Amino acid sequence: MLDPRSGAAEAAGGRSTLFQFAYRSVSFRVVLAARDGASLQAEVGTLPFTVDGGTLRHDMLTLLDRARRTAGYHVAIARDHGISLSVALSVDGTMPPASILAAALEGLADAKPWLDHVLTLLPAHLRRFPEIRSQDAA
Repeated sequence: MLDPRSGAAEAAGGRSTLFQFAYRSVSFRVVLAARDGASLQAEVGTLPFTVDGGTLRHDMLTLLDRARRTAGYHVAIARDHGISLSVALSVDGTMPPASILAAALEGLADAKPWLDHVLTLLPAHLRRFPEIRSQDAA
């Protein structure tokens, strides 16, 4: 279940979160957007700063660049240095939930080698932890 506040914000932008799950402490959302189709989205962590190590920062930027060149992937670095990943899914809103779930798991399986490499490099203080909340807890 979702936090009602996040659902309202997404609905205003023409997007709706179908479901969420976590993999290796990273919160993933499957989002359906009217124009863009469906995607698997995550806030992976924070780009290491130079003080965390110049080599670490360089290696992370190299991984991000590799993902950006992968078809169907969108990697962005936010102003707060947050790293976000979006993987396009070949589904639409008319498909049954089981098909959308299967596509999301396939997207995660495709992104897994990249994601595992990023999480191996990221120090614990730069990881993002899931904020999956149920409506009952809100």
